[in-house]
Amino acid sequence: MALAAVDISVALNGKDIVSKVSLEAADGCITALVGPNGAGKTTLLRTLAGETKGSQGSVLLNGRNLADYSLKELARARSVMTQSTEIAFDFSVLEILQMAWLSGPRENFLHSLSPLVEELGLAPFLERSFRSLSGGEKQRVLFARAALQITANSTVRRGRFVLLDEPTASLDIAYELQLLACCASLAHQGIGFLVVLHDLNLAAKFADQIVLLDQGMCVQTGTPAEVLTSDLLSDIYKTRIHVEKHPKITKLLVYT
Repeated sequence: MALAAVDISVALNGKDIVSKVSLEAADGCITALVGPNGAGKTTLLRTLAGETKGSQGSVLLNGRNLADYSLKELARARSVMTQSTEIAFDFSVLEILQMAWLSGPRENFLHSLSPLVEELGLAPFLERSFRSLSGGEKQRVLFARAALQITANSTVRRGRFVLLDEPTASLDIAYELQLLACCASLAHQGIGFLVVLHDLNLAAKFADQIVLLDQGMCVQTGTPAEVLTSDLLSDIYKTRIHVEKHPKITKLLVYT
């Protein structure tokens, strides 16, 4: 099962921000959207989430047009974490996390909550006001909420997707790795991830598939080794970029 864009274009003021992009993000995998600033990554993710309407093409979730899903069905099948962390009211962290609980026995929610709290280090501030947290702490809480929306209401994992727009933007190195390792763990359970990332080394380390965008178009899709090549990245990012396989971690290393 998959979340797919089929020939998607998105126009703003008569100009295509995303132009005829097709991709397929499979469940059980991490698909990373990468590319320079203004490449269309966030617009594409918002379109795949159903938050932005394309001017052309369609979005399919498990073979079914996204527009045919009810809001309740959509909430159970996919969750979204945007770049914004603004919450209007003074909710506690635990209350924010409880917002992910759509229905069902509370024990199911608590069962799903416990490992995420431990893995993301959220226990020290569960009772704190969300608005009192640092930017990075808010990012971790909002990621946990997105993950809980998918995991706390059912034992089903296949055919469910989490969409993340720059989830590591406010995090230090340790928490970047922690959050993406959590994504990898959930992907092993069958959940699919579509993630906008700026850090190419994080994409190389964690992504199963990379979609490289530039000027609203899909330049290359494939494994990290297929997409992250020195010549292609140097051309797209307009600066000399080197890629080599690190001998100890057996992952690609991207540097300038």
